[in-house]
Amino acid sequence: MRPVPAPRERVAANGSVVGERSAAPGMSVPVIVLDEVTGLLTINGSTSVPESLRGALETLASQLALALEGAALAQDLLERQSEARFRSLVHNSSDVISIIDSDGVIRYQSPCVRQVFGFGEEELVGEHFGTWLHEGDREAAAVLIAHVAERPEATAAAEWRIRHRDGTWLPGEVHARNLLDDPNVRGIVLTIRDVSERKNLEDELTRLAFHDGLTGLPNRALFKNRVEHALSERSTSNAPPAVLFFDLDDFKTINDSMGHTVGDELLKAVAGRLRNAVRPADTVARLGGDEFAVLLQHVIDKSVPGRVADRILQSLTLPIVLQEREIFAHGSIGISLADSDDTEAEDLLRDADVAMYMAKSLEEHGHQTFQPIMRTAVTKRLELKADLQRAMEEGQFHLVYQPIIRLEDQRIAGVEALLRWRHPERGTVPPLEFISVAEETGMIVPLGRWVLETACAQAVQWTRAHPNHGPLSMSVNLSSRQVQEAHMVGEVASILRDTDLDPSQLTLEITESVLMQDTDAAVDKLNRLRSLGVKLAIDDFGTGYSSLSYLERFPIDILKIDKSFVDGMADGNEESSLAGAIVKLSRALGLCVVAEGIEGADQMKRLVELRCELGQGYHFAKPLDAEQMSLLLATGLAGSSPVLT
Repeated sequence: MRPVPAPRERVAANGSVVGERSAAPGMSVPVIVLDEVTGLLTINGSTSVPESLRGALETLASQLALALEGAALAQDLLERQSEARFRSLVHNSSDVISIIDSDGVIRYQSPCVRQVFGFGEEELVGEHFGTWLHEGDREAAAVLIAHVAERPEATAAAEWRIRHRDGTWLPGEVHARNLLDDPNVRGIVLTIRDVSERKNLEDELTRLAFHDGLTGLPNRALFKNRVEHALSERSTSNAPPAVLFFDLDDFKTINDSMGHTVGDELLKAVAGRLRNAVRPADTVARLGGDEFAVLLQHVIDKSVPGRVADRILQSLTLPIVLQEREIFAHGSIGISLADSDDTEAEDLLRDADVAMYMAKSLEEHGHQTFQPIMRTAVTKRLELKADLQRAMEEGQFHLVYQPIIRLEDQRIAGVEALLRWRHPERGTVPPLEFISVAEETGMIVPLGRWVLETACAQAVQWTRAHPNHGPLSMSVNLSSRQVQEAHMVGEVASILRDTDLDPSQLTLEITESVLMQDTDAAVDKLNRLRSLGVKLAIDDFGTGYSSLSYLERFPIDILKIDKSFVDGMADGNEESSLAGAIVKLSRALGLCVVAEGIEGADQMKRLVELRCELGQGYHFAKPLDAEQMSLLLATGLAGSSPVLT
């Protein structure tokens, strides 16, 4: 607080201090005590103080004024000034003043009790002060009053719940002073202030400190506190807690491509589904970004966390409708169980995080329960992230090609380009290990562009090398991250133009999950791709949503049946029946069908009987490098005529 402004300084109408003495950008509001300006409450800074702080500054000034009024009253009481002066202060104070005798009976009540608590002063005089208090505070109040009454000039303070005339309970800050021996008072003076505004502010500050502002869920600090509390109860409950660490897949891509508003709404929707998937006693928290955590308390059955994880993932299989668009959210979950007495909260969170990364590294994602060996795997995964950029710069990646065969005559109809990484120290790194890492880091975008450019150029080279034969189809996989890139369609068009590849020779393969992340956006993007003249294929059909009727919405040309359906076909079991149904319905939709993972003649024979048109797998050829593939194109498969000469 500062003194009242000097003559060459004045208080503007909006509360700001103006004049020649204004040294720095600032904001001030007057502190008014008993209708007089006592001083100014000022905020100064090196930069302009935002106007949005004025309300908070005015609230602080009001609280300060009330405190000064109370101090003035206490000082006057202490100095035992005249009864008239005392009565004037009591009568005009904005605090509620009650004077009670040593038995707690109200002898005087200030008029402002009507404004604050709704009672007239005449209603309270003669009543016991305790009848005004919440039942849970009466005993503590009686002890405090008795303590103050024992010694002249004794003081005490407390917070009690005080009844309003309308039946609600207000938080009251009460200061008691023993003036029983003062001839002007002869009572215990209670100064009572309604602190509802302050309590609400404190509650809001506490909420903001321990809750996520977007979803309303507990934040990391509160979650960790609850984990620590749950761990402290292990010895008595004999049922340890478990932590589930949930990470939303491809959230950054959705956020970047659809906007932060949609991203925020998606996070809120996911938070709601997580809450609905757990028990009321369990805690769901947002740790930051697209990371959530669940605390399961008192886990007796160790299978429970896995079942909860399944329930969470199942809850996300239904689309989330945002801005009239359907979005499918996917995630990975890591589980950590406090199965030792020395487990700390940080250990539990770290282990669940490690397990989540392991789940994310797997093709099906899903959930994984922490095992100590996972730390080594995660360390290796982090090293892969560091190696990816170097691999791009040093040309450690190359393509191999697997032929796609026309089953009726076993002639090569096309090839699928597959990415391989030859690490200088580790040797060949399997795609299952590095593709997910490339997606996490965003490296999949430039890497995917390189794959598309290289494959298209190779297709042109093979076509030109054998001008007497028809064009060769080139299939290239697109990741979900690539599909969601805003400029993806333009990049495909540019690559087709630069490599001079006929668009009809290019087939772009995407997975079912890509279509389900944002169906409306997917339909729009696929239509724009198809307008370029390229073909579109659904890869690994049967491992995701597997809804043929749903596929009618999408401009798809080719359906690739997953290897899992082909594996048991020779036995004529359920997989064979399902594959037959897929082929039949696909033909009804006008889709070409490619069977993946053919490894035996019996499988091929059954597929021919089902009238499946195309297939690929080790029965025909493993993935080959460009030179080997060129030779195969020239000679044809064993027992068949050369495809290209």
